[in-house]
Amino acid sequence: MLKSELLDALRPAFAQISAMKIMYSEIPAHTKEVTKALSEELKAECAALDMAIETLKAADTEMQLRFSPELSRLASEYMAEMTGGRWNGVTLNRDFTAAAKAEDGAVAHEAEYLSLGTLDLMYLAVRLAVCELALPEGAVVWDVGAGTGSVTVEMALSAPRGQVYAIEQKPAAVETLRANVGLFHTDNVTVVPGTAPEACCELPAPTHAFLGGTSGNLQEIVDVILAKNPEARIVATAVTMESIAALTACAARFRRAEIVTLSVARARPVGHYHLLAAQNPVYVFTMDGGVTE
Repeated sequence: MLKSELLDALRPAFAQISAMKIMYSEIPAHTKEVTKALSEELKAECAALDMAIETLKAADTEMQLRFSPELSRLASEYMAEMTGGRWNGVTLNRDFTAAAKAEDGAVAHEAEYLSLGTLDLMYLAVRLAVCELALPEGAVVWDVGAGTGSVTVEMALSAPRGQVYAIEQKPAAVETLRANVGLFHTDNVTVVPGTAPEACCELPAPTHAFLGGTSGNLQEIVDVILAKNPEARIVATAVTMESIAALTACAARFRRAEIVTLSVARARPVGHYHLLAAQNPVYVFTMDGGVTE
């Protein structure tokens, strides 16, 4: 009796062990199915990324061919004006690396061989040339995250009959921004203290917008811009991986998007030699043409 009772008591445990064996035998097959599905999904994502990279490369090449010669010409004019003719040439290569040529020089000097003052003037000339190419005379521009106003002033000078709204949230920066606006007599600038997008809601519809800083509100700011003008042209810059990722996702919403990488290297002495120290690259996103359906 004792043996029979013991077997009866153990029978449920034997049944559970048998069930567990069946479950474990099914795990390898299930794992293979999951692994295969994940592999196919990753392959599809990689193919999509490869296609996106090739598309961006093609757009980048097209932009280089289209804008480099005209940018060089305009930047040379600005450089000559700012230096009294001492530097009268700026050359932008297809990869947008820049060099400056002195009035009495036959050879253009690359950025690493220029003094810091001349280098700053050269890149200011390039920025002014970009503004002139991008902004029509009567443009209505939002400069979101205007900081102390370097881009604000350049855009206002490039479109004297237009209107620039400079949105900035930091009080100290707003104070300097107002001072710079007065210093350059850019009466077509309206300083808007506050945080975007809330500070933008009552502004006129923009034809153009420059996003220099969004404080994590990129999508919301773009939504406000497009709600006011679905055809607005938006330019934004990024230096961090997070900002680049956010702008890449944003660019996918537009019918046209261009991405350019700008990089500068400065020479630093190492003993009797000089090494080029690379600065952080800047990614410039240009989006327009309305949003895709």
